[in-house]
Amino acid sequence: MRTYLRIRGRRAEEVSGEIVREQPLTVFVNGEKFLTLLCSPLKLEALVVGYLWMEKVIGALDEVARLEVSPVDGRAEVTLTHPVTLPTERILTSGCGGG
Repeated sequence: MRTYLRIRGRRAEEVSGEIVREQPLTVFVNGEKFLTLLCSPLKLEALVVGYLWMEKVIGALDEVARLEVSPVDGRAEVTLTHPVTLPTERILTSGCGGG
């Protein structure tokens, strides 16, 4: 919980509550930069694996030999069991329709 100012009209009041956070995460696959996206800082491993699966970079979880995520550095390092040709680098935002 954090304390922040809530503004309503001409009034400001100090309140406590949850604040949504986003952070950039850069994903590297087999040492090559794949993409940077903005995301919640939670469940980053699931986000990375799910994204790789949805983009057909992997077809199964056992194709991921190693996955290291550093939320502090905003990096995810993925080593696959096979070589892969990645699409060109993209930057995605969490906004509707990709930003």
